[in-house]
Amino acid sequence: MINSRIKFNTIVQNQFPDFVKESYPLLLDFLKQYYIAVENQGSTLDILQNIDRYVKVDLLSNLVDSTILTSDITFFADTINVQSTEGFPNTYGLIQIDDEIITYTEKTDTSFIGCVRGFSGITSYKKSNTPDNLVFEQSLAKNHNTSTSVKNLSILSLKEFLVKSPLVITVRGREFVTGDANYTVGKTIRLRFLDTNPYLDDQSAKFDLKKSGDYLIMTAKHVFSEEGVKTELMCGRVASLGVEAEL
Repeated sequence: MINSRIKFNTIVQNQFPDFVKESYPLLLDFLKQYYIAVENQGSTLDILQNIDRYVKVDLLSNLVDSTILTSDITFFADTINVQSTEGFPNTYGLIQIDDEIITYTEKTDTSFIGCVRGFSGITSYKKSNTPDNLVFEQSLAKNHNTSTSVKNLSILSLKEFLVKSPLVITVRGREFVTGDANYTVGKTIRLRFLDTNPYLDDQSAKFDLKKSGDYLIMTAKHVFSEEGVKTELMCGRVASLGVEAEL
């Protein structure tokens, strides 16, 4: 995993005047916890903010799926000892042991500390009978034995994003270099594709909603020729259009 850029959860409480801090302390705590949740390493927001680092080959080839328990744990234990925590988020990661989901506040080289047991979260992005739906599960704290696998649930979003077939488009090289139209690595662009049967009854064109959407520019390859400079952009879709639209 990578070290993310400055996270808003670390500064959100300093963005309010003193009278708000004094009168509404629970509001500030709520906002901090909210941003901790949405900025967790491996979350969708984290991927979007750090995609330029995630797409590096050495990072993609070293994603850690799991580790192993090195001691038994009871249902009330808040420290979990494992072979290695390398590749797991430094703080507020999400793990799964057997069918129990656990979050932790920090880690050492071989331990997860401050564990909250019987947590809930996404355990898969493909439901068995409906593969387009994700699996969100709740769990209860349980005892677990040495040598049991400890799954890294924090990388699920990243893995799901990376396994989707990337799309390669070609744009004018000058627009990439100057940053026009957001043709820059790490930027999001909206792409629209016509349906294979592109016309409605009134002969107006319609979009392919499954393919059209917002795409994140992951890499760029510059192609020089006698005709000029072109840039091939590898893009990954991060959102669909959501509603049917007409040209």
